[in-house]
Amino acid sequence: MRVALESWLAEFVEQKDADAAYARVLHESLFVLERLWPLFTIARNAWHEAAEALVIAGDSGAIDATHPIYLIEDRDRPLDLVLRADRTGWTVSVAAGHVPRFDLSGFETRWQNDDDRARFAAGVGWGRCDFVGFPDEYKFAPFAERSAERDYWGEQRFSFSLHVGSEHELYLFVWLLLRDRARWWPGAASPWPKMIERGPVASEKQLVAFEKGGAVALPVEYRAFVLELNGAMPERCYLVEHDAVVRSLYRLLEPDVPPGRPGGTQSLTLGEATWCELSEGLRAEHDIPGKCLAVASDDRDGVIFLVTSGWRRGEVWRFAERAAEPDQPLSYLAPSWRKFVEGLQAGPHDGAPSAAPPELASNPVLH
Repeated sequence: MRVALESWLAEFVEQKDADAAYARVLHESLFVLERLWPLFTIARNAWHEAAEALVIAGDSGAIDATHPIYLIEDRDRPLDLVLRADRTGWTVSVAAGHVPRFDLSGFETRWQNDDDRARFAAGVGWGRCDFVGFPDEYKFAPFAERSAERDYWGEQRFSFSLHVGSEHELYLFVWLLLRDRARWWPGAASPWPKMIERGPVASEKQLVAFEKGGAVALPVEYRAFVLELNGAMPERCYLVEHDAVVRSLYRLLEPDVPPGRPGGTQSLTLGEATWCELSEGLRAEHDIPGKCLAVASDDRDGVIFLVTSGWRRGEVWRFAERAAEPDQPLSYLAPSWRKFVEGLQAGPHDGAPSAAPPELASNPVLH
């Protein structure tokens, strides 16, 4: 079985079943199509497009809990991903043209016991990995037991499988995998638009510590941005609808002391990004939780912030006292951080910021 996901999904939606199984499969399919797939396809050219595919390669076969098997192929820079959701998360198989070198300590990477080895030998799975419905050529051992072999085209592949517990973890894993691939394959497109500069390196461990300290789970796209760039100056920085230039995308984390200074530490503290709260009136009018993260500013004194909780979690908004409509200082910019960054344009200001960003007080209240 090999059907393009978009074609399969169009036919699936026509069933119009309102049961829980239908809703679950629809949700996971849209997650793969709208969240994971764009990570592979950003900034590709026509030749590269022909080298990539997103297909349904089968299903789990269970009548009461059928889950499609998703296959993402990139023949240009060898990387295949096979995915299937289950009741506890996602089983993922990876066949890559290089050994991933990022930190995998947060994922299952080893046999747990002899039963794992026996289940794997039988082609059933191992640990929480369940290979039901997987093509035989994509049933792999843990990363610690990864294998290297030649594929049909003679390319060397390093193969392993793992299980992740949520869509959040899956997005993060794929992001890290693609970032690692870009280091091995310099021609691979960056998942973000071109940046003039970037912030200090932030690690997964440091970011987790930040989230625990702030009792917050950052939206997955912004989280991935911090791990990749941790603040940046985008080459395209023009907000068309507000005729404003974004000065910079703030650093979320920065070193406690300047790099190289004696006594410096490896921990990071809150950088330019600042927690802020909306006034009671704005919060009630727009139904936005009070705690938001100021992540950028523009040359018209606009504060751009990210909603970190509630049903609007992940959305990007702008606050400006000198708005075109004074009685409407708050405006919606994008449904996600990625959409906001990708939506910035090259404008009449030639992408050059006109002044340094304003200093923000700790926990400012936007009225």
